[in-house]
Amino acid sequence: MAAAVMAITLPIAQPVSPAFAATYPTWDELQAAKANTVAAAQAVDQIVSLIGQLEANVETTRAEAERRTDELIAAQQRYDDAVRRADELQAQADAAALEADNARRNAGQVAAQLFRTGSNDLSVNLMFDAGDAAATDKLLSKLGSMDKMVERTSSIYEQAQAKVNSASSLGEQAEVARGEREALRIAA
Repeated sequence: MAAAVMAITLPIAQPVSPAFAATYPTWDELQAAKANTVAAAQAVDQIVSLIGQLEANVETTRAEAERRTDELIAAQQRYDDAVRRADELQAQADAAALEADNARRNAGQVAAQLFRTGSNDLSVNLMFDAGDAAATDKLLSKLGSMDKMVERTSSIYEQAQAKVNSASSLGEQAEVARGEREALRIAA
């Protein structure tokens, strides 16, 4: 029996380990954790809201960029048209100036020829050739030729003057077109 008493008392006689209480958070710790969760959720909501605003800003900016790109393309087209118009007007002005120079040269040549053929004094010829029918016919023929030459010279001179005026006008138009081109270049 002694062994039986020993067997029962031996486990009791061994040192007993102390009992520890479980460590649970305090009420204040629970409230702080709860506040952190609410703050984190609010931060997430704020970030989601900011992302939405940024996406809206991106769309607005993209639309504005497309609008300005379209304006730039239109301005560039107007500039290119102005360059082409200025170049065409300058080419026309140059051609008209060349034609005016040629017409002036022709008028000068005709005037020189008229001077050479008309240098004889008409009254002296009439006095000396009076009564000579052949000489009178020759003189009248010469007068008719001179009259036609004067008409031709007048026509050539008028054409030359018209060409000079046209060249001047086209040059002024080309200058205006260059001014418009420069304004459009600056605007583009």
